[in-house]
Amino acid sequence: MTKSERYDKMAGFVRQIARFTQDSECPTCNQWGFHENPACSDHEPWGMPMDDAWDTIHSLISQARQLAIELQL
Repeated sequence: MTKSERYDKMAGFVRQIARFTQDSECPTCNQWGFHENPACSDHEPWGMPMDDAWDTIHSLISQARQLAIELQL
């Protein structure tokens, strides 16, 4: 695997994680949902269910481990 391909794989994983919404964050603007944001028409906090958080963290760990193996990190 070339250095460029390795970078693309790692960057893809980082972009995937960056798209997630944190607990209490507005999924539209990614700002803290409890603070007013007039620039965001759909502004409201998102509540992360525990089952969603559980599944997500386990998926991220598995993906990171697989990526570490593939990239020989």
